Amino acid sequence: MLYDPVCSSDMVEYPNIEALHCDAARRPYNNLSLLKEGPCPGKEEPICDGSVQDGREVCGSNSITYSSINQILCIRKHNPYLSILHDGACTLEDIKFPKENAKICYFADNVHMQLPVCGTDNVTYSNPFIMKCAALRGHISEGTDLQYVGVG
Repeated sequence: MLYDPVCSSDMVEYPNIEALHCDAARRPYNNLSLLKEGPCPGKEEPICDGSVQDGREVCGSNSITYSSINQILCIRKHNPYLSILHDGACTLEDIKFPKENAKICYFADNVHMQLPVCGTDNVTYSNPFIMKCAALRGHISEGTDLQYVGVG
């Protein structure tokens, strides 16, 4: 997704004109239109502390669900390769496990993600990173695989 911010007529900032058009098509009763290219006035810098939760989760290319586009924009200052996969929370299909085991366990320990999965051991894990890390740490059998998404 190309980041080229635009400001809508209701003073909402979108990552690009296509995102504005998409939202306008989904909510035609709002009569959204382009107010100006670039960030909305007073929003030149993304809010980085995660306090803004506008209900518009986005899935990042690093398999992490962010509570708002502002969080991704802030992180992109330090990681320009981070992009948005799609609107909404990440799904199992979006998850790409890091090659380094330490990163898998870092995600398990530090990233709050609710994507319950049931392992072949018939145990429900909060997310696939937790299941995979438990196997890496020897808490469960290394042969434990994902059986299905959801609560077992």
